[in-house]
Amino acid sequence: MKTLDNPEEIRKLDKSSVFDSIILFPDQMEQAWQEVSKIKIPLEKFKEVKNIIVTGMGGSALGARIIDSLNFEVLDVPMEIINGYHLPAYANQGTLAIISSYSGNTEETLSCLDEAIRQKCQLFAITNGGRLAELAKDKGIPAYIFKSRYNPSGQPRLGLGYSITAQLALLSRLKFLRLTEAQITEVIHYLNQIRDNLLIDSPTEKNEAKKVASDFKEKIIIIVSGEHLIGAAHTFKNMLNENSKTFAVRFSLPELNHHLLEGLAFPKENSEVVKVMFLESEVYDEEIKKRIKVTKEVLKENKIPYGSLLLKGRTRLIQAFETVYLGSLISYYLAILNKVDPATIPWVDFFKKELEKV
Repeated sequence: MKTLDNPEEIRKLDKSSVFDSIILFPDQMEQAWQEVSKIKIPLEKFKEVKNIIVTGMGGSALGARIIDSLNFEVLDVPMEIINGYHLPAYANQGTLAIISSYSGNTEETLSCLDEAIRQKCQLFAITNGGRLAELAKDKGIPAYIFKSRYNPSGQPRLGLGYSITAQLALLSRLKFLRLTEAQITEVIHYLNQIRDNLLIDSPTEKNEAKKVASDFKEKIIIIVSGEHLIGAAHTFKNMLNENSKTFAVRFSLPELNHHLLEGLAFPKENSEVVKVMFLESEVYDEEIKKRIKVTKEVLKENKIPYGSLLLKGRTRLIQAFETVYLGSLISYYLAILNKVDPATIPWVDFFKKELEKV
């Protein structure tokens, strides 16, 4: 029996219920949307906001990345994502600073909070607890402090539904984002529809996530996407890194056509170890569809293997979340093929401990 068709073997490696956290992503989304819709927000304070900054590391900033990828059709004010210690100099009382940290203890994010307070930004915090929750309570910062009922693994990156949807719900309530509850409900309904064929008990021949994971085994993975899927591709790549312990990178169209194509020739082993995965969509602009076709021709000439994952959701928003969901499950099944625990992140933990000593 193939490893991915042996539920007992899969569960042995998954000691922390990672699969349950991933498959409950739509439930996380629903909880976050409903709760943020009901919390008290001082709407008057945010009326003068002219720009938005989202500070967060890893999964805590992914909601903003998805919004950023869709901003040409849904976002009405400029937004910048900060993955670091410092805010830009322009941040001031006209800036909404969304401080996002699942654990509440991310040092880069807490540094940005200090600067946001000094620069008199309008503030909103999103967290599961920790120091950020304490500071929000002590300083009267509006916040969504959630209980992660649908993340049994306890891993912050597997509570994506909370951080992503909380950011969407907040910006929708503040009228900066053209997004309705009906649209989010449609996303959740779609993800629940495709769930059954992605479960551990679903055989590989019917399970798209298992099929793609099998293709990724022992490969360096390059994820290629465009337009509304760029932010979700970043999430997909992160999950492959952390869950599967696999080297993966992502590039976006049309940008990659201006440099990456000349980087395929060396080392000569590229044709044996690299696998390019195109995230494809019927709702891409025609310009992007043409670029995918010609990019595949270049890869073929360079003998670089490639594949495609066609997103089938009806709208750009649904497809962005479909990518996150499928990508997370692909990374899970690849971890099983690699015979590693998808929960543990030993080198990230090692790095944090060593950094404290420096």
